[in-house]
Amino acid sequence: MTDDFRELRARVTWNGRSATAPGVVRVDERGVECADGPAGPLRVEHVDVAAIARGDLAVTLTLFDGGSVAFDKGGSLDDLWETLRRHFLARVSASLRFAPADPRHTFDARVSLNGPGGFGPLPAQISAVRLGLNYLADGGPCAQLPFGALGEPAFDAASYEVSVPLAPGPLAPPGAKLKIGKLARRTDELISLLKEARERSLADTARCLVALMPALASGPRAALADEIRVGRMISREHCEAVAPGAWRALWNAAAGADREEYRDALESMSGGPGRLSLGMRPYGGAQPDAAGADDAAPVADDASSGDSALPVVYVAALLPGASAEDDLLALEVLSERDHATYAYRVAPAPSGLSRDAAFARLAAVASHTLLSIDFAKEPLYLPEAEAMSARDGLYRAALHRLDNLREMRARLAGRAIHSSAAAWRAQLEKLRR
Repeated sequence: MTDDFRELRARVTWNGRSATAPGVVRVDERGVECADGPAGPLRVEHVDVAAIARGDLAVTLTLFDGGSVAFDKGGSLDDLWETLRRHFLARVSASLRFAPADPRHTFDARVSLNGPGGFGPLPAQISAVRLGLNYLADGGPCAQLPFGALGEPAFDAASYEVSVPLAPGPLAPPGAKLKIGKLARRTDELISLLKEARERSLADTARCLVALMPALASGPRAALADEIRVGRMISREHCEAVAPGAWRALWNAAAGADREEYRDALESMSGGPGRLSLGMRPYGGAQPDAAGADDAAPVADDASSGDSALPVVYVAALLPGASAEDDLLALEVLSERDHATYAYRVAPAPSGLSRDAAFARLAAVASHTLLSIDFAKEPLYLPEAEAMSARDGLYRAALHRLDNLREMRARLAGRAIHSSAAAWRAQLEKLRR
């Protein structure tokens, strides 16, 4: 229990077994506990809650392990609900690493997603942030939708909803739209905020391209900024079609002279111009430092550089094996020295995809995964038990809730440390055998 807690009264029901009388329930920023319950002292962490619901007679928490806890009788159900929900949303958002920086840009709403795998409508918290649009529904679904995956928001007068089209990809099926309603009097505010943030995102990307490639003309730069808007990856082939000469300039500027050997080796191993893709987050990058270290000893993820105006540039490269079954995707944060190279198995791929299409799909999944966990390294590779307990359980909600993160962890073949160019390349060669 933390020092900041609230005491309320309620009767506790644990997996269908109810306490004989109401008792003290304590809620803090990390969880809820009671000293007297049907199964003795009980403690539930917010990050282990799959869904939270308010009924007429009880507040119910459904857990990822299949258990449930209900609170009723004894005190104000409204107070209990508001306290539990506020702490639940804050803790899960922190675990997912996309908590809103400005509460003025946070909205209570009802959210639905149409199409296969869709949901709702469900009560949810919506946040418009620098990266894109986040939602966390009381009933479980959550996502961080970067601006590269979002279309122009529109108001549907018939349903009185804000409708946001989503680009087909790892986060949505073709034709999917996120629909946001029950915004009270804040509908216009959300639309205006999203439009302004989309333009700012594009301007941020263009600014980074100016810094990385000052010689690139304004026309090709604007076209490239739109193609590489945060959340999108662009292949070397497509980059050259949009802005001839831009790939080499961007590739060289992002990596810096101190990483030339690694950069060139990754390019030579990729097997073709369509098998190397690049993405950018236009802020949060570290100042280049030739004396930096690799993540053989990981730096603290909570030492964030999120306010930095420098970009984070990352690359996915196909490392072809003897057959498609042996192909690997190498994920490299090109602009950061403290990230190892992560290698993922491309197979098994969804039915019907070609070798290159399977790589492109997994590259998009990897991109969204990196963005969704704010480039934290530990959730990518730590064994399950360690990842669940790391940083006092901070990553548990992300490991429970993010399908893309679970897929990447399941496909992980290993890591290659940047100890020397020769040793690093030997590690990658070994992984793809």
